[in-house]
Amino acid sequence: MEFISQGGFFEGNPDEFALKGRLPKKYRNPLMVQAMADLNMIDHLGCGIERMNRSQATPPRAH
Repeated sequence: MEFISQGGFFEGNPDEFALKGRLPKKYRNPLMVQAMADLNMIDHLGCGIERMNRSQATPPRAH
């Protein structure tokens, strides 16, 4: 499967989602989003971007 960008960020800007925890109100391709969520290919609770940023910003724990 090949994905091709249709241009800029669909709603708002990436920093609003990555830094401010914003959730999208609509999607460019809602059918694809629903199919990917049903197959557990994407986060469907709206916390994936924030969780990813937090994990990269937190230093690893010493064992």
